[in-house]
Amino acid sequence: MWKKKREDEYMLRNGGLLLEKRISYFNGKYSNPIRTFSAKELQKATDNYNPNLIYGFDKHNKWYKGCFEGRVIFVKSYDDCSYYVDPDMASNEIAVAAQVSEHKNALKLLGCCLETPIPTPVFEFPMNGNLDYRLTSNPPCLPWRIRLKIANEIASGEIQTENAPIIGTFGYMAPELENGVYSEKSDVFGFGFLLLDLLMGKRGIGIKSIRIKSIECYTSSYIRNHTMNEIVNPTILAEAEAAGGGERVHHHHQFQAVIELILRCLSDNADERPVMLDVAKQLKRIQS
Repeated sequence: MWKKKREDEYMLRNGGLLLEKRISYFNGKYSNPIRTFSAKELQKATDNYNPNLIYGFDKHNKWYKGCFEGRVIFVKSYDDCSYYVDPDMASNEIAVAAQVSEHKNALKLLGCCLETPIPTPVFEFPMNGNLDYRLTSNPPCLPWRIRLKIANEIASGEIQTENAPIIGTFGYMAPELENGVYSEKSDVFGFGFLLLDLLMGKRGIGIKSIRIKSIECYTSSYIRNHTMNEIVNPTILAEAEAAGGGERVHHHHQFQAVIELILRCLSDNADERPVMLDVAKQLKRIQS
């Protein structure tokens, strides 16, 4: 009985937070309803959060591949003891994810569970695979030329980012989305993170798990205080070294050009970011 009472308390608190976020961000004009899942439903869908169903993770959450009513789902379970993620932050993520859920570059939010200490978002599973897993596998399995090709094709619209969603979840979310303002430049911001992941071969530089006021300042500071060898993934650097001579120099010029493009994409001011068409043109020049 105490467990049910606790779940009811979480439901009341988290439901209030989510409603508050949706009203404040979108002036009460939110269009996409959010389905609620019970804690029992998600436990059953993930086989009681079976470790074998973990599809990805970082310091503060785990992604579970589950099945609910014959549909494959993606459950993002937060660490209840995480200092960096709280109910307010998770409610923020769910509110924005619901609003941009129909966008081609966003994971489709199916709903959430409010009976957990930190609200648990539930997404449609990305059936085309997960780029993040390929980036963070050990050793990383994507050579530099393929990483550049992927970035260029996404920016050019030749492939959709269903396998690498870039908006609507904490970390990839442009600052203006918190005020309910969305534009193509919001995608560009998320794409900057994707470029960073491609370059580093891992989930960025801790931005997605740190409460900071300016991602632009944080990223710039990180790059200023780290050498190229500390920023670029070691496997990619080794690939450049093995090429030797002029090819090695060309690789390092590409690394620097991508870093400069990342900084432009991650500008806090949407007006200062390039449009995606310009990003695609720049990546094509970098590739050549």
